[in-house]
Amino acid sequence: MLELSDVIADEVHVTLPRAKRGLRILAGVRTHFTTRPIDRSQRTRVLGVAVTSVERTLADQLRAAGWTEQIDLAVQQAIRRGLTSRARLETALPETWQRRLAAALDEV
Repeated sequence: MLELSDVIADEVHVTLPRAKRGLRILAGVRTHFTTRPIDRSQRTRVLGVAVTSVERTLADQLRAAGWTEQIDLAVQQAIRRGLTSRARLETALPETWQRRLAAALDEV
């Protein structure tokens, strides 16, 4: 929904509180369960649908799969499109990824 990077998702990904495990999930939907609450500052709306912010989305992706070329591209596109800022990304992303973030931002 954020249209970042060149990955075309074949499923809709949703994040739910761990307490919601066991819900019936529709075909084509990939669920992720978290113990990290998603507060208002980590949510936005796209076409009327509540989605995680760019920063939360990237942080979740890093936790799930590590830093990839798609993350480089997503960071650069988010900055160029004005969807986030360097400061917000530095605050949101784990310390272990700050050097890689700086390298990606140097390309913007």
